[in-house]
Amino acid sequence: KVEALSNINNKQKQYLKEMVESSGNENDIAQTVADAQQLDTAMKKLKKTAEDAKKVTGSGANKTTLDKLVGEADSITNKTTGENVDAAKIDRLIKEIIETAKKLGKTIDNLADETNLQSEFDKAKQTKSTDAYNKAYQTRKSEFDKAYNKAQELLNKMKDAQQKKTVTQQELDQAQNDLVTASTALDGAERKMLEEAIATSETTKASYKYTAETDQKKKNTFDTALSNAKDLKNKQENTQQNIFLPTREELAEATKTLVQAQKALTGKSKGETATLTLADNEKVAVDNIATPQTSDAEKVKTALTTKYPQAGISKVEVTDESGQKKFKVTFNDGSHKTISPSEVTRNKKDNERYTVQVPQTGKLVPVDDINNPKGDELTKIANAIKEANTAFKNKIKEVNIETIGNAKKIVVKFQDDSKSAGIELNKVVRAKKDN
Repeated sequence: KVEALSNINNKQKQYLKEMVESSGNENDIAQTVADAQQLDTAMKKLKKTAEDAKKVTGSGANKTTLDKLVGEADSITNKTTGENVDAAKIDRLIKEIIETAKKLGKTIDNLADETNLQSEFDKAKQTKSTDAYNKAYQTRKSEFDKAYNKAQELLNKMKDAQQKKTVTQQELDQAQNDLVTASTALDGAERKMLEEAIATSETTKASYKYTAETDQKKKNTFDTALSNAKDLKNKQENTQQNIFLPTREELAEATKTLVQAQKALTGKSKGETATLTLADNEKVAVDNIATPQTSDAEKVKTALTTKYPQAGISKVEVTDESGQKKFKVTFNDGSHKTISPSEVTRNKKDNERYTVQVPQTGKLVPVDDINNPKGDELTKIANAIKEANTAFKNKIKEVNIETIGNAKKIVVKFQDDSKSAGIELNKVVRAKKDN
């Protein structure tokens, strides 16, 4: 903004740029820019006043004095060789030129210039619809409103041909300074950021990021930052007790400190730390491992909870990830973990898929000794079993008599070599009748 000013000379511009670069905060920068704009306006008026004075005719001491003053003005306004002169000295020089010209019978117009105030007022008008204003402390909003209304009053006067003659440049410059000060003091944006950081941190404190943090120093730092931020947010001004509202810089610093403390927390969720796997003999048998069902998810939850009772598993559900079915495990801290079906399930064996039915009473196989079938009786038993289970008889590899415990039983062996539970002989065979 300083670089764009067209009326100040090079030394003035260099000095102002150095002032901006060395400014400690946004308020200082804004004030320096306002001062630069006012100096630029003063230099513009000095040029015009000098040009008008050059047209004044006359002789004697007053004309000599006027020419000397004009020469001094030309020297100051020279961009290349002009010295770094402040606005106060320029204003005095303008007044001296005007008063000397008046002694020679010439009136030089010295109307105030509201350009800078109008520019600042236009920016302030936009500010009134932003968080910077709307969420600011009421004290700062009131100070802004006061400066805003004063600027508006002066600008309205400058629009009236008669009233503008009553407005001085000093009034306009002071109104601009007051508006700049009030605008840069508005802290609504910083208050909003602090409030959002507090809200996020409250959520974080209830999450595993905080509860599972093992470094007590990090938790203490976070607690202190959160407490300080809340105190700052709720601070009420009491000038009688020397209690003042926090500055924008203090609000921003509290937000920064809280955010950093929050990011430093490294507590991990159960979803991040839990190891959930089942051995082959622990895996849940399902119809199709590629397409697990809701009922399978419930069984998986039971199996995992049994093996990992301290894991805090609250729910297991089937989910879809890029076209592949997975199990989504939800823990009691709200975190999740996705696991592949192959880690916790297996396809059912044939003996788990099919329940062997025995022949109806009228179709029992007649044998010589119901306790020891043999020979072609075994073939007839196998056929009877297959006929009683036509839905999956092609899955039956063989039917045998095996000793289980102290008793002989019928056992169905499937194509995948899994075996059925033993079937009592008297449920499949009967003693031959005499005929």
